[in-house]
Amino acid sequence: MKFQKKMLDENFGDFNKLSSLSSSLMHRESLIYSYLFKKFRPYFQKTKQQKVTCLGSMNLFEVQEIVKDFKRVNLINPYSACLNQVVRLNVNKNVHVTFSPPELEKSYEKSDAIVSVHTLNFFNDAHLVVNSMAQSLCSGGYLFLAVQNAESCVRRLDVSLGFLDNVYQISPQEKLWRQKRWLDLKGLKRLVQQSGLEKVATGGAMLKTQTEAQINCLIENGLVGEDYIHSLFDLGEDYPELCNTVYIVARRPKR
Repeated sequence: MKFQKKMLDENFGDFNKLSSLSSSLMHRESLIYSYLFKKFRPYFQKTKQQKVTCLGSMNLFEVQEIVKDFKRVNLINPYSACLNQVVRLNVNKNVHVTFSPPELEKSYEKSDAIVSVHTLNFFNDAHLVVNSMAQSLCSGGYLFLAVQNAESCVRRLDVSLGFLDNVYQISPQEKLWRQKRWLDLKGLKRLVQQSGLEKVATGGAMLKTQTEAQINCLIENGLVGEDYIHSLFDLGEDYPELCNTVYIVARRPKR
């Protein structure tokens, strides 16, 4: 692996706490990533499968899924928890880690695919970052964006209960994590359209009506099991706009 020792860009929050998440929550995180990459993989296979760039990788699940499909993986500005795991486990000799500003087209060779999962809400300028990703794609390359959804059932419930003024409000805790915004599926589509890419597919992953703490309580007390978690993914197929995570797959037109 090649590492360039620099401080993480200030665009990102501190996600060291990910390593201390409960085992059941970590398991659900892995299921969400597995679900997303099950949806992404058919499009991975339409590329040359040489190089993929991952922007702001949050944890090892993402890296483990991506190395299955590409000869070279470039991690840009991974969160520290992910970086520590990648280094410790020596995931793949063709995984490269670099730190840079988000204007990718100024510094990097073209990629067959670019992936950003649960990171776009933490950039100062999401429009700039998506445009940069679009310009960094090879002709016919694919962009895969997934964000935690502002319009999810849980956030709608928070508004109904008076915990939030609106679904786009950033809570004090989220500000501490340096979160800059909340996006929904419409917002993702708009960013992609403005970048000049062609929308290929959209969807949602995991429709939750409880918080993570509530789901943990249900699981730990034996009130629900694995089938309950999988049913939340099934519901998400029918109601993507209400899911905890929404995603879009876009393509750079061939020239």
